[in-house]
Amino acid sequence: KDSAGAPSSPLTQSVPSSDLWHCQFSSWYPIFSKCVGKKRVNVTINSKIVYPASPAQFQKYLLSDGVNLPTEATKVSSFLPDAGAAGNENDSWASSAEDKADGGDGDADTDPEEQPMQQEQQQLQQQPYSFPDLTQQFQDAIDELGGSAVPKLNWSSPKDATWMNGGSLKCQTPGDIYVLLKSSDFVQHDVELLSQQQRQSEHGHGSRFPLQCVLRKFCTLYPSMEFRCFVRSNQLLAISQRNDTQFYKHLANDQDHFADLIEDFFEDYIQSVFGVVRVGNDAHSDEPEDEPEDEERKSSDTNSDTNSDANAETNNHRQRNIENYVFDVYIDKKDRVWLMDFNPWSDQTDSLLFEWEELRTMDADGSNAADNAHSPNSAPMNDQGRSTIMSSTSTDIPIVRVVETDQQIRQDPLASYRAPIDTVHLASLTGALSGTAGTEDPFEELIKLCQDNI
Repeated sequence: KDSAGAPSSPLTQSVPSSDLWHCQFSSWYPIFSKCVGKKRVNVTINSKIVYPASPAQFQKYLLSDGVNLPTEATKVSSFLPDAGAAGNENDSWASSAEDKADGGDGDADTDPEEQPMQQEQQQLQQQPYSFPDLTQQFQDAIDELGGSAVPKLNWSSPKDATWMNGGSLKCQTPGDIYVLLKSSDFVQHDVELLSQQQRQSEHGHGSRFPLQCVLRKFCTLYPSMEFRCFVRSNQLLAISQRNDTQFYKHLANDQDHFADLIEDFFEDYIQSVFGVVRVGNDAHSDEPEDEPEDEERKSSDTNSDTNSDANAETNNHRQRNIENYVFDVYIDKKDRVWLMDFNPWSDQTDSLLFEWEELRTMDADGSNAADNAHSPNSAPMNDQGRSTIMSSTSTDIPIVRVVETDQQIRQDPLASYRAPIDTVHLASLTGALSGTAGTEDPFEELIKLCQDNI
């Protein structure tokens, strides 16, 4: 799983349930949006968590075929021309109920041999779903967050489906949210994992994971200032440039400064808090709280400042349940660090400019990483035969890596999700058929051809 990159496969049972629990949004957001006893009260992006009233039905909807929207979500996308205008054809596609009304009896000229297949497709498309309360909660959250939001589920955001929403995760209507969630393989992975965890819970294994829809305030961020951080044994081990598909000259010059900011942030806000739970008479429940009480948080934070051994002797002490994990941060123009997300310590999380085997075997002083960085024989190579391992000059942890030249950029893992695979195949044929192969982008040529013939 990766909230910003493309997972090679959905999260599996190789990731402990406790790690999944702590990395899901509702487990960590209340802690870092209301920091007690710290200089900054909020160190993450303002967000709203919505729990569907009928989670099983909503999961079924997300896994169903097609991109039909619930009956009350009549606006397909804010990015379509004149979306929502009176008489706009786009609105007739918006919901399953309207499709059922307009799809009617089908075309009278349809080949009889094709009718059974078309009837089956219509049955799949016309199954009505309705989530009026959820849709209203989406709209209320969008309004509270300033008019636009970015959706995700427990772990993943639908970054693989931005091609359905004007190339953006920005949602201005509930319809935008439904379109992205319904079109995303990443979201489907989350739903399947939730179903798996729920089945295990029913058999007495693990905790129940409630389906949660998260809306985060939409912010315009500079991709160059996003970083992924790797924590092993509760120590910040490595920091990687988040967007490794681009070369940013200033990162190479300022990487040590950024590393200092991130390390201070980790020590001040994350290291002693994330993955720590209360056990004993005052242990927290098996379910995360939407908004924990401030006084209860103050009490637990006061206890955390005392010696851990002394805490263990009381009936209400704190216990760390996760020591290896990954977190993402963003550094703004004022050198403030913002927490973006947590991910499990797992091969399914993109290691970016590091290799997972390297992270697992890296010495506490970073010497293993330094050896790899300066050894062309052991370092992974790109297509041009250049080493893709980059390192800061110091061998002390955390080790920092950024793309230092144009030749070291990596392929965008989301590139294969920018359009349906059938469309990509058709685009590859367009130039050959029109005699313009190699003269312009084949995908853009296909889109232009389709628009000219509408």
